[in-house]
Amino acid sequence: MKPDIIQPIVACRPYLPQDKTFLLEIARQTWDGNDYLPFVLDGWINDTSGWIFCAILQGVTVGMIRLSHLSDTQWWLEGLRVDPAVKGKKIGQHLFTYALNFWQTRYQGVIRLLTHDTNLVSQHIAEVNNFCLRTSLDLYEAPPLFEEVDLLKPADVSDLDQIFDWLTELEKHPWLIPYLDYGWVLNSPEKAMIRDLILENKVWVSLAKHAVLILQPEFSPDYPVSFIQAIQPGQLKLENILQNARRILAKMGWGKLSWMAPVQNDINTAVIQAGFVKIPNERVRLYEYDPKPESDLFIP
Repeated sequence: MKPDIIQPIVACRPYLPQDKTFLLEIARQTWDGNDYLPFVLDGWINDTSGWIFCAILQGVTVGMIRLSHLSDTQWWLEGLRVDPAVKGKKIGQHLFTYALNFWQTRYQGVIRLLTHDTNLVSQHIAEVNNFCLRTSLDLYEAPPLFEEVDLLKPADVSDLDQIFDWLTELEKHPWLIPYLDYGWVLNSPEKAMIRDLILENKVWVSLAKHAVLILQPEFSPDYPVSFIQAIQPGQLKLENILQNARRILAKMGWGKLSWMAPVQNDINTAVIQAGFVKIPNERVRLYEYDPKPESDLFIP
């Protein structure tokens, strides 16, 4: 009889300064060295509203996950990374479950995450931990349209209540979803968030047509792509409000516009008619935690 093989124990804990070197080395081996983690890690470390959790195997940091605080009732899971040298040991499952249990014992509300449509491992981990698929999203891009903006005008703070109500009504829309996109991070609209966006001159409306468009400008000259943060066509055709988004893009002098849109045939038709093109191989899935009794959690 062969003796039982004792598997090394995986321990998870909050981030410590000595983890950083290991995490950067993992990032160097991720996505052919094109991982965004080195550009955001310092910001995550310094953000005391959220948490980074690390997996330790035989004294070595072999993975991480980030629990981001969006508001008092909205949280986001991101940045799941595992050292390629230890893949197959369910490190990702350990990290995911640890982060979820940590959140459950301290906070409330909802947790969401995005994962690539082809990342079957992350999808499995989410689903066995009672996350439900909210929607799938495709990425589209379009150039500026050098015509006059004719349907929308900048919003005023006095429009806040109406804008919030119209965005919330997207919950009943047959195609669209009521989320604000903060750059691959999605959260439900809250009045405080919308008020800030109005004051930052990022919200455009048609009060007569109950239509709302929220645009985020370019992040930097090195990445000249703006994006649609939220869209509620109201009584306008979706392709018309998208064309106006391209016109606003030209008015602002921005270089390119992107939109992460729900996967739906009517949306795809409208987006193409508005002059956008679909970016291949960028489909993602949006998952949302469906609370269950603690005993139902998957423990690897």
